[in-house]
Amino acid sequence: NENRYITMTIYAIFQIYFVGVAVDFVFITNPTIALTFVTLEIFFIVLSILIPMFGPKVFALREERKEALEKEKRKQERLERLRKFDALKKEQEDVAPAATMATDNGDLNEKNEEMYGCRVLSSSPGGNLRKAQFALSSSIKENQKIKQEIIATTETIRILLHRQESENRASLSS
Repeated sequence: NENRYITMTIYAIFQIYFVGVAVDFVFITNPTIALTFVTLEIFFIVLSILIPMFGPKVFALREERKEALEKEKRKQERLERLRKFDALKKEQEDVAPAATMATDNGDLNEKNEEMYGCRVLSSSPGGNLRKAQFALSSSIKENQKIKQEIIATTETIRILLHRQESENRASLSS
């Protein structure tokens, strides 16, 4: 990696030197222009040495600072999201309905009522009926998909069994 910069530096120095020598012969009669041009030659030679040496380091430091700032910004955003999530979670825990298993409820067992699943007891007015309805509809949709997959799998198995029976009959008859 450094060899490339060294090569670029040497190439730039030789280029400046050869162009400078050619121009020096043209302006040798006018000392003011020759001195100005030699000064520019020295300036460009110094630049051709310093830029390949320190330029990549300056760019790397700039990128490193930019990445550090972006990382800090992402960290702050993540912390803010976590704070919001924790606040929402705490709010939901305060207002959330208590779910009890119907078979674990002593009152229901004493009455010998047969109830399966969960019964939702809500402490908030109006409850979380919409959330429960949404969760229930999602569960129903998932159950319907599973039912369709089971039906398709059963049909596939039936077809495969029918094929196998046909092959067995064909092999027995031959």
